Amino acid sequence: MVKNIVSYIITMFLILFIIMIIVLNVFSNTILKKEYTIANLKTGNYYERINQNIVDGFKDYTVQSGLSDEVLEKIYSQDKLEQDINSMIESLYTGSKINIDTESIKENLLNNIEIELEKENKEIAQSEEEALTNYMEAIVEVYKNNVLYSEKVVEEIGTVLNKANNIINKAQIVIYLIPLVLVIILIVINHKQLKFLQYIGIGLLATGLFSITPKIISELKMDINNIMAINQATSNLIQTIAQDILNRFTVIGIIMIVIGIILIIIHNVKACRILEETKRSRH
Repeated sequence: MVKNIVSYIITMFLILFIIMIIVLNVFSNTILKKEYTIANLKTGNYYERINQNIVDGFKDYTVQSGLSDEVLEKIYSQDKLEQDINSMIESLYTGSKINIDTESIKENLLNNIEIELEKENKEIAQSEEEALTNYMEAIVEVYKNNVLYSEKVVEEIGTVLNKANNIINKAQIVIYLIPLVLVIILIVINHKQLKFLQYIGIGLLATGLFSITPKIISELKMDINNIMAINQATSNLIQTIAQDILNRFTVIGIIMIVIGIILIIIHNVKACRILEETKRSRH
């Protein structure tokens, strides 16, 4: 009786630590990994979507200014946009300084405006200089807001990511080692009739059910596709990552459930055979 109680208590701790390992593994290979985020930016057309947001924002201010859309041509390149976004991602994961050059955008814009005015034989009146300066500043802000959104927010998220990675790096050896010790203890105290397989199977089965629960809840109560963030591009990115994380938990959960059931069946088959042999020996 005492052995069973101890075994179930150990199994509960085993479930807890296996869940921690799964969570650690999934997040370490997804949102806590810079390469994963950048890969999702590429596959999810994030750069292209942000570029379109910037162009739309530029046009809104340009219409108000009375200038033509031609002044917006080639004031920045797609390569520059990608480099600036990657600089922001780099800052998130490493704490490095965000390096976004907006002076080149101003210079190219001013050059295009001067070319347009020259074609129309116009000059910038002194009364229009302030309006022109405000327009150029607005264009730069549109670019920065779409690439960076908020430097403070980036710093805050970066702090959380760095703390999470530091905690994981320090704790992962212990987190991986403890379940191994718990399994060894279960084997030692339940080696007869392979009963330890039952407890390990129960642990894996419970862990698997826990792992697939978020996916089930999301399907029933929350439509991930309705997640909204700063803009549509960011919303789509968050949706993609969230869906991928849930899918990873689900796959791991299904594997755990299958292995758990197999271990329980093996134990039960073995126990039945031993019981039959015991009955035969008595007769």
